[in-house]
Parts: sequence; C-alpha cells; structure tokens
Amino acid sequence: MNSLNKLEEFKGSNAWDNKFALPLIPMHNNPWIYSAYVRKLCGGFDSEMDYILFSHMNKCEVEPGLFNRWPDGSGGVTSHDEIMGLAYHDHDTAKDILLYLEKHDGEYINVHNPGKWTSEKFNVYRFIFLKPYLKACAEWHVSLLSQAQFSAFLIYDLITHKGIDPAGRLRIWIMLEAMEIFPLSGFVISIWRKIMKNKNITPKLCFTHYLAEVPIMKKMAPEYF
Repeated sequence: MNSLNKLEEFKGSNAWDNKFALPLIPMHNNPWIYSAYVRKLCGGFDSEMDYILFSHMNKCEVEPGLFNRWPDGSGGVTSHDEIMGLAYHDHDTAKDILLYLEKHDGEYINVHNPGKWTSEKFNVYRFIFLKPYLKACAEWHVSLLSQAQFSAFLIYDLITHKGIDPAGRLRIWIMLEAMEIFPLSGFVISIWRKIMKNKNITPKLCFTHYLAEVPIMKKMAPEYF
C-alpha cells in the first residue's frame, strides 16, 4: 500500500481530526507526536498534506521555535515528546526549536500559569537523548559526544527495560531513522533493534497496547523496528 492510499485510510479513521483536516488523534492531547507517528506509518505525507500541517503548525507557534499543542493555546505545557514530534515533521522547525532552547538554556515554556510545574521540569535538556535527536532532525552537526549521549540512553534503556513499555518503545522508534546514520549511535541502534526483535517486541505489538482505541495505528504498523 503506497503512502497516498495509507493516508486515505487514516482520513476514514478516528485518528483523523476533521476540524483541522489532519491526523492528530483528537481524542487525546498529543497532536504533534501522534501525527509524527502517522507520518512515519504512511512513509511520509504528500505536498498537500504538508501544506495543511505546516499552516496548522504556524498557527500554534508562539514565537520562533516555541509551540503550543493547539492553535488556541489550549492543551497545557508542550512536553518533550511533543517537541520530538514537531522536529520529526520538519528540519527547519527542529532548527528553530534548538535555537529557542539554546537561548533559554533548555527551558521550554509555552504557558503563563504552569501550576505545579517547576523550572527544572520545564528544562527538556534533562532528557539526554533529546538534543542529539533535535540536532539530527535539524541537519546540524552531530558530534561523537552527542552520539555517545544518545547511545548511553539506548544502553540504559536496554538494561532497565521491562515488559513491553509501548510508549517508551514508540518514542525511541520515532528517533531511530534520524540517529542511525551516524556511526556510533547507528551501531547501538542496530543492537537495540536486534534485542527488540529477539524479545518479539514490535511496533505492531506496541500499538496493540498503546492507542489501542485507534485501531488503524496497529493495522499500519510494521512488524519490526
């Protein structure tokens, strides 16, 4: 099934947001990472869909590199996984996010009344995999140190991973293609893939447990990471 046919199937599913004409899975509050999953499952979007998506993205932009979840500013704090989804969609967006984070020393604050959120919780640099991934998405130089940071995260994941942890598997899955082109991180990714395969943990299995209420995700998911 080609990308266009896959997208047509998504349009007829409950992953589709009729209000914005995008696959944002509107029953939940994670439009950017979920639409990134859909992009990956489709093997990319066509130019028309990208135009709609980027127009929507512009409406969610507070300032260069800082995005809300929704155009009206609702949805609360934009989390690190939402940042990952934004970066996956577009390398210029990833670049703007990196510049914003550098300017604000890793803090990503899109709300005026964060409630119980502290300054430390706003700092997304606490996720050691995020900056290397954003650099890769932005097509910036990814140094050996950055690759080592990402690799350390994957090794830690392999050591501590228990059960299926579908959300964690899928967050890693969205980062793999950007990071596997580099020698060190690519080598560790190949080990991670092999171990997931040996454990019979697959994207299709993950979507059996995660977003199970959106069955098209499992239907479109591949058998292997």
